[in-house]
Amino acid sequence: MAKYFSRNKNFKYEYEYSELYWNIRLLNRAKNYKKIFENLLQILYGTKEYYEHGYSFYSFAKSNNLEYIYYNLYTKSKLEKNTRTCISFGKFMDREIIEYSLKPFYNTGREFAGPFDSFCSFPVIQVLLASYFEVDVIKEFRFDKDLVGEEPGKRIIRLYKTNPFETYPIGISKYLIKKKSYSLLFYFMKNIQIPTAYVTDILEYAICSGDVFALDNILQIYDLKLNQCFGIIQILEFVETRTMFYRIANDFDINDIDYDFILDSSIINYNAEMFICAFECKFLGSNNRETDLEIQPLLERLFENERFLNQVVVDLVNLKVEIPKQILDKALHKKNHFKNRYGLLSRFPEDLNLMRNERYTREVLNAAEQRNTILLKFLNQHRTLEYNLCIDICEESQLDLYIYLIRAGFKVDYELDSRCCFKSRRIKETYEKLMEVGVEPKTDYKQINRAIKTNSYTVFKFIINYHEWKESEVTEKIIYLYKYDKHHYGILLTKFVKSKESITKLVSFGIRKKHKDLYDCFSEFKEQMEFTEEDFLNACKNGFLDVVKQIIKKTKLSDEVLEEGLFIAFKKYRVEIFHLLVQHGAKFHYFSFDIGEIAVGRSSHKGLINALKSGAKIDYTKESIFHNACKYGHFQTVKQIITKHRPSNLWIYKGIFFAVRHDQNKTMNHLLTQYSGTQLFYNDLLKIAFDRDNLIGMKKLYQKGAYFSSLDCNIYTPRVKRDSSSIKFTIKCAKKLNKKVVNNLEFQIFIINGDIEAVKKMIESRAVEAEFILKNGIETACFHKKLEMLKLFQIENMFIL
Repeated sequence: MAKYFSRNKNFKYEYEYSELYWNIRLLNRAKNYKKIFENLLQILYGTKEYYEHGYSFYSFAKSNNLEYIYYNLYTKSKLEKNTRTCISFGKFMDREIIEYSLKPFYNTGREFAGPFDSFCSFPVIQVLLASYFEVDVIKEFRFDKDLVGEEPGKRIIRLYKTNPFETYPIGISKYLIKKKSYSLLFYFMKNIQIPTAYVTDILEYAICSGDVFALDNILQIYDLKLNQCFGIIQILEFVETRTMFYRIANDFDINDIDYDFILDSSIINYNAEMFICAFECKFLGSNNRETDLEIQPLLERLFENERFLNQVVVDLVNLKVEIPKQILDKALHKKNHFKNRYGLLSRFPEDLNLMRNERYTREVLNAAEQRNTILLKFLNQHRTLEYNLCIDICEESQLDLYIYLIRAGFKVDYELDSRCCFKSRRIKETYEKLMEVGVEPKTDYKQINRAIKTNSYTVFKFIINYHEWKESEVTEKIIYLYKYDKHHYGILLTKFVKSKESITKLVSFGIRKKHKDLYDCFSEFKEQMEFTEEDFLNACKNGFLDVVKQIIKKTKLSDEVLEEGLFIAFKKYRVEIFHLLVQHGAKFHYFSFDIGEIAVGRSSHKGLINALKSGAKIDYTKESIFHNACKYGHFQTVKQIITKHRPSNLWIYKGIFFAVRHDQNKTMNHLLTQYSGTQLFYNDLLKIAFDRDNLIGMKKLYQKGAYFSSLDCNIYTPRVKRDSSSIKFTIKCAKKLNKKVVNNLEFQIFIINGDIEAVKKMIESRAVEAEFILKNGIETACFHKKLEMLKLFQIENMFIL
């Protein structure tokens, strides 16, 4: 594992790798922590180390939305989750736990620990007792084939080597009822005897949970009836659902049920469902003996308890109970009371017209959210909206709600939230759903800007086709995008540009800012464009040859503009444009001396000649002209200045330095004949020529009497590529040489020439110091690519050390 992390350059871990299990959260420091975590799981999954710290791994995955890594480890391809969404599994969490809890146990043959030792920490026991742990799951996840056909209860006992139901019958039974894992529950109950008191507790939990199926089967297994375990008053205290109430009534004499007690307790406990059950049985059942006069006192009690009345008023209306009008009006205006609204509103349809439009709109939206087609039809028939509904579509559910209302016949408007639906698959699906119901998608500037800001190129490309672009708007947007280096976005908008003025404006912008791709988009319209003098100068500057050709062909430009274009083209190295303008008759007048100075300040002799032919002039009296001519080797210019203008010794002195430093030997030779310098001057020039590895210059200066007054033992620089003749001449130029310096230089010559025997002799005789061998010698061999010499140094290096 240490090797694995050492290969990840983005992962920097401060501690020993053995401590990684205790510091798994430090993975967040790595840029590619998701990939590291996935590989780490593949390495450790099912090992002893994983089970020691498995909960830490799961906690890290859960806190970083990486559960899908567990999911993808051991599932088939058709079950693989889309890793781009990184969304938790929600209600499928039990299935997800199976994948990382069961698979490694089966693969490694590991025995399970005690089932309740870590019940709250690591959820293995929860999986084993869940209903998902059945034969179909074993097949689905390709567990061992021999497990198929084994009863789940036997499997639990075999894996745990004990029967957890014998130790914790009540706890496990409640859990199995909660998970609706009936096969395990009934297996344990049929095969294990438990005390009657425990059975009563289990039955009570089933009644409280409203699980009629579990209740009936448990009673059948133990051959019991409810009236044998509970009294009617006792059992009604923990009944909460209508279904369970009618199931219990089967085991008791209905005449023995104290409905007044149920009604009273339901009002006190705010149990609306039980209240309606008792009310229906007492007042509306086949055996009822009550009259309307006896109902009224109960209703008066309800009216005093407004909170509970709001919970039961709709059901009472559905039971045809006469409710005072003022009570109904109050219920109609309850903002959050929408249960069975049709039963309430249909009794008084005239009240719809009395509602404010805001309230009516809320009724429509809530009916749509509940997908109550009957109520929506009723609302649409008895009243129309004063204005269109406007839904802010920022979630998938709201989009579905909008489409549902459209199909129900309502006039609905929408707004797309600029922060949502910006993944290409979402925005496309959204627009397609809108078009299915006949709604033309609309895109606003917020969405377009959001796509640009989030760099969502695919989204931008898709939504711009649904925006109504104005000519000026799209032009300004393209210019804006190009200013901020969003060229690929701007190019997509060029198809919306139609007018001649906009095209001309964009082309001028492209020429000015050197955006050739923008110019190429409208190249087919170039014959229709009208360019200005500014466009001409920008085209000369940025190299738009086609534009220059078109302008000089269609437009009569003044000599001043042509000259300025010629000047810009020469200055910016636009050779083709320069020759084109010269052929068109452009000449230098106002810029003649400026262009001459520029031409001398470049190394191109041909460029200087072309400039002079085009009217450029040189001011031979300027010192910068002379020095640039020496520097760039314009020999004729140097010669003319010396012959006609007699420069000072200081000019020549500096000119020689420039010529030597820039390897202009011809210019240097000519200047040395014109100037008689001191010995120190020649020695300095020799040092410059040596640094530049200018052997010809060194020989010429040696003829003038230049020499090295002294040489450092490390004077030879390995990374300056000199041949052996240059080093030999360096020795010749030295007036006094230390034996040590001579040995070092000769050693370098042998390395460059590849003379291995000579190098061996010098190393064995210790004529060269070890430090020089290890530093300069090896660097020289590397620079000159002497591989055999490098092998020798590797051997000698061990010997020296």
